[in-house]
Amino acid sequence: MMKKLLLGLCLAGSSLLAQATGLTITGRSTDPTIKRIYLFSVADELNKRVALLDSVDVTDGHFAYKNDSLYAQVLFLTANWSKEATEVVKTGSFHFFNAGNNVATLAKDQQGKLLVHLDDAQLDKQYQAFQAERYALANRHELDSLDALFLAARSKGDRAEMKRIRTISDPIYEAGASRVSQWQAQQLKDTRGTAFGAYLLYTYRLMYAQLETEEAIQKVRALLDEYDDEAKQTAYYHLMHRKLAIMEKAVVGQVAPPIAGLDRKDKPLRLADFKGKYVLVDFWSSGCKWCRAETPHLKKTLNAFKNHNFTILGVSTDLRKADWTKAIEEDKANWDHLLLPRTTRDEILKAYSIVAIPEILLVDPNGNIIAKGLRGEAIYQAVKEALKQ
Repeated sequence: MMKKLLLGLCLAGSSLLAQATGLTITGRSTDPTIKRIYLFSVADELNKRVALLDSVDVTDGHFAYKNDSLYAQVLFLTANWSKEATEVVKTGSFHFFNAGNNVATLAKDQQGKLLVHLDDAQLDKQYQAFQAERYALANRHELDSLDALFLAARSKGDRAEMKRIRTISDPIYEAGASRVSQWQAQQLKDTRGTAFGAYLLYTYRLMYAQLETEEAIQKVRALLDEYDDEAKQTAYYHLMHRKLAIMEKAVVGQVAPPIAGLDRKDKPLRLADFKGKYVLVDFWSSGCKWCRAETPHLKKTLNAFKNHNFTILGVSTDLRKADWTKAIEEDKANWDHLLLPRTTRDEILKAYSIVAIPEILLVDPNGNIIAKGLRGEAIYQAVKEALKQ
């Protein structure tokens, strides 16, 4: 498991991409209470992270929206506004819009949630069918009910009931996750090279992928070359190329991008300060239990090779210094650490294409990345191999 990091997400208006074919949405509302609709780009669909894109008035039951900077993509629409994205996603719906014109009919359900029907929208039909099947295979209806019971028990402080519900829900969750994983793999094969396939590949595979070698990147590029013209007019086709270009700069064999921050005494510390040594770079945070679970492996490696031109640099994504220093003391992580400044944190993580932590990599004395994605015993073995011990 890993702690996912979502970089640069906010409720500020922005378009996803440059160079676009343009996207328009026109239509009518059957509900006179709908006076304005809000459109959100989808930064992370799996975690329901959205960012305000624009809004449009509904006048005399009709509306028209045009954005020349958008490709075909999933957008979230709602008739309600809130600064809290978690509240926003409860009031509307996700839809896959085509490049060019989209004709929509708006309504509301009994809870006031915005309903959107798109005319002649094959991509949205595929999208809605996919989401419905995924929901069913994951046992979400049953799990949602159990989640509601769990939250009610937690609000009462009933730990025994919480434990009972967790005992029931865990095997249901695991069985559903297994079914979904197998089914999604088949869906990816069945839609390969299509516009909907581009959405699936990016959202369910590449978005949170960490490709470690140039060879792995070229394999994905070769796959993208097979996509049809409609697929190339989706946001996801271009987002995948963009992500590959970023990852390519920090694969094994590349020079490690600069890292700079402050140590526990607020003194400047850089990765470059360790040039001439093998450096195990550990991206982590105090609140990431999987990160801290790697500490015993880091200690073992440091103890074995600390006298062989080798060191460890902990690079924290924490936002509060007190949390960071407390975790170091608790874990007795006695090696060099730096805290990434908030002003450059996202830039550094993006340079390494880090979307989840822990991310542990090995840098040689010349500053080149020679191993990535290290976990568990692989940490010790990578350093041992590099040092030829």
